[in-house]
Amino acid sequence: MSTSSTKPSRAPSPSTEQTPLLRRQTSNEAQYPDEARRAAGHQKRIQIVTWTFAALLSSASITAFILFLFYAPRIGQTYALQATQINISNISAAPSVNGIEGRATVTVTVDADRAQGKLTRSLGRLSTWIVKKVEVEPESLMISAPEFAKETIARVRIPGFVVDVRNGHETVLDIAGLVEPDSISTIHDIVERYLSGRLEDIRLEGEAKFRARTGWIGLWRQSVKQSMVIKNIPSVPKISISGLDMTEIDDKGHKAVGVSASVSMSNPYPITATAPPLLFTVSIPSCDNSTTRLARAKLSSLRITPSSPISANVLGIISDLPDSVLVPCTNSTSSPLDSFLARYMHGNSTTLHISGAPASESIAFGVPPWIAEFLSTITIPIPFPGHATDSLIKRFTLTNVDLELPSPLADPSSPNSRPRLTALVQALIQLPEEMNFPIDVRRARADADVFHQGEKWGEIHIDEWVPARSRTTWEGVEVEADVERTPVYITNGRVFRGVVKDMLLNGGVELGISARVDVGMETAMGEVVVRDVEAEGMIEV
Repeated sequence: MSTSSTKPSRAPSPSTEQTPLLRRQTSNEAQYPDEARRAAGHQKRIQIVTWTFAALLSSASITAFILFLFYAPRIGQTYALQATQINISNISAAPSVNGIEGRATVTVTVDADRAQGKLTRSLGRLSTWIVKKVEVEPESLMISAPEFAKETIARVRIPGFVVDVRNGHETVLDIAGLVEPDSISTIHDIVERYLSGRLEDIRLEGEAKFRARTGWIGLWRQSVKQSMVIKNIPSVPKISISGLDMTEIDDKGHKAVGVSASVSMSNPYPITATAPPLLFTVSIPSCDNSTTRLARAKLSSLRITPSSPISANVLGIISDLPDSVLVPCTNSTSSPLDSFLARYMHGNSTTLHISGAPASESIAFGVPPWIAEFLSTITIPIPFPGHATDSLIKRFTLTNVDLELPSPLADPSSPNSRPRLTALVQALIQLPEEMNFPIDVRRARADADVFHQGEKWGEIHIDEWVPARSRTTWEGVEVEADVERTPVYITNGRVFRGVVKDMLLNGGVELGISARVDVGMETAMGEVVVRDVEAEGMIEV
């Protein structure tokens, strides 16, 4: 602090043991008594001003601090909400027995210029300059979704932390908390609406009572309630299935089909997470538009990295199928399994319904109870692509053919007016390469059109099942079936007369055939019927 100038004077000598206790008057003071009095008075005034300013400053600080404590529930909260910027990064999550253990890097930046209102900014700047840092004690944040239910859906346990609240300062926090699900039914409703594509926005409310302190001074216990609306929620990422492989396995002494595949989906979110192995039930559409179980499946553990595709391996077992899968539906000749395999083998996509296994099974497998309970209530439809192939039947011929001509005198409307065909039907079935389990073709039936020189002249309808036999070779599954005196329905008399003419004049004729075949196969899953398998070949008569 600067002071006004005085005349120069000789500096007094340092005090020694011989220095008198009472100050003696110097020669200058004795010579100039008025000037000495004036200098002493000036120095005293300076001391008074200094102490007065210090007292006023202390009083202002204390007053501001008291005002801050008094107005904190209102102005303090407003300043805190408006002046602070919070950035969350490095989010990670891992399930535990009680909930989800989350961790994140939270950066808190204070910028007083963001606060609205001169009083709020002034008190905020001054009071935070005084307290410097604020410690928030551990608390729980209650989260609810009012549009779905009134009760709390989750409880977030937040540890204590210290924030530098001065203007222009930045605090980097490593926050580790626990998210405990509260209302599983409400969470289920939210997830179900999301999976069905009907959740575009959601409003969440958070409520907590925080106790803050600075040093040894407790500031306040403030109840904070905030709501936020998450808009334009992205749709469910597309799940794709690849690397499908099906083999015959032994399941507790019984034949079964083991299924392995890889599933993947996009992940645009900057989140790191892990998940334990999980059990699922795979179902297919049933007769009454509901679903029925097809397989049990296990999903491998997951490690999710930020903004990277998610992939996992799935192992499933198809065994002990219920009758609801194998028995033909009412007013139909196909069972749900028949329809599913027919669509797949014809190259048409279908839908698998994936849901969590019964909670008791998952818990016994080691899945945390809250996850097991939640997953058992969720069903996710997944498109299942069909096998792209030209035809399952690669070769189709009729040998040892005997075409029995009708009597020329037979009534055209009677069955005796139709030619009858006896032959050995031979076919080569090539299953999709992913179907690596043995099959045994036990029976077959077909509808076929018969051609001569490219023109259709008759139809064959084998409505009843014909016994069949098969064997597996390096080419595929070779199938044979005997056809005995099956009637041929004439659809074009002119072309048929040409067939008879060639038979009589040339001793034989070559005919074309185009068929739609139903094949009954015995597999490790049970008997399966694949319908309307297209086949084309030749008939040598």
